[in-house]
Amino acid sequence: MKSSKQKEEIVAIYDIGSGSVGGALVSIPKTSKKKSFNFLTLSAEESPEDKPLVLYSTRTPITLNQDFDFDHFLFETGRALENVSKKMEQALFTPPMAGRGAPAKVFCFLSAPWYSCQTRIIKLKRNTPYKFTEKLAEEYIQKEIKNFESIQAKHFENTGEKMRLIESRIMEMKLNGYKTAMPFDKKISEFEIALFVAVGSERILGAIEHQIQHFFNQEVVFESFIFPSFAVSRDIFPDEKNFISIDIAGEVTDLSVSRDEVLDESITYPLGKNYFIREISRALGLDSFDAHSALTLYLSGHGHKAMNKKLEPILARAGMQWLSYFQNALREISGKKSIPAKIFLTADPDMSAWFGELLKMEEFHKYTLTDNKFNVTIIKPSDLYDFINFRSGLKRDEFLMIEAIFINRIKNHA
Repeated sequence: MKSSKQKEEIVAIYDIGSGSVGGALVSIPKTSKKKSFNFLTLSAEESPEDKPLVLYSTRTPITLNQDFDFDHFLFETGRALENVSKKMEQALFTPPMAGRGAPAKVFCFLSAPWYSCQTRIIKLKRNTPYKFTEKLAEEYIQKEIKNFESIQAKHFENTGEKMRLIESRIMEMKLNGYKTAMPFDKKISEFEIALFVAVGSERILGAIEHQIQHFFNQEVVFESFIFPSFAVSRDIFPDEKNFISIDIAGEVTDLSVSRDEVLDESITYPLGKNYFIREISRALGLDSFDAHSALTLYLSGHGHKAMNKKLEPILARAGMQWLSYFQNALREISGKKSIPAKIFLTADPDMSAWFGELLKMEEFHKYTLTDNKFNVTIIKPSDLYDFINFRSGLKRDEFLMIEAIFINRIKNHA
């Protein structure tokens, strides 16, 4: 009988956002199953042995500064990252991790503002039928990546930075206008590839690597959070072919539009949870800690009546400002294309329901001819239970769960 060590691979997962840093140690089952090209398809029918198992997880908030300053923000992110790394390292020597060994791989998922991304569509049409091969696809994919890199490199150079490619994922292939999961070695007249590409600052990525490798001496594989969020939302809600994904972090909000099961466009705007805390702080003369506490009590329904009365107009004004940015983002990315009515929302648990209600106030008919409101689904840990296992008693973190599920899907395609 094979040992558990032979059946699993321990990986370390980091989740670096603009409000907190999370970390997890996860057992990824090894498998020899051959997968089709459509490697992101999920199945709730998998056996427990085919699902990732979260053995340990932790999260540390990034200390909030009264006024946003990027250098201070970067410093505090580094402190949070170090704190998470120390806790993960200590966990390796205590049950249930003791004896399982160090992580074989380290994955680091980045949210805005730590990366830039774009979806690129590659097309080739010929009058004479030709054979579509893996070599031909790779040739055009690499050419498109180089085009994207050259454009992004100029943007980074303008700010005195160097750029690094962190991610390129094929979302979909079409042959002669039809989607296929088995595309190669077929005679066609045209193909289309939807490619997701992301880049980051070499200086910042290098600093993150250096800090992580002080604890785990492994190559750090960088990924965006926006792509796993899209992929997992698409696959756990298979009836939704067109949707908006919104990830509300500490300093920013990430918004992406998926059409016909492809992440089509994305945009980031600089209002996140911390914006509301700062507005409370300024209006009431509170420090950041007390402003955050007041907000948390208000949202939980345990706030004092007098304080709640003060908070309501502040949050109403701030909410309208956040919605204004949301409206502008939709106008910018919609163009002549339709806007989906379905929204999948990820946010800190204390504010997710509040943001959900705020989004339901927005009228969908402003962007389409349909007189409806947006249909908002908040992604909760319970939505992901069919695709992941947890050590008993461990707190569920939906961001780390999404990332663990994603790693489990791509393990044979790295």
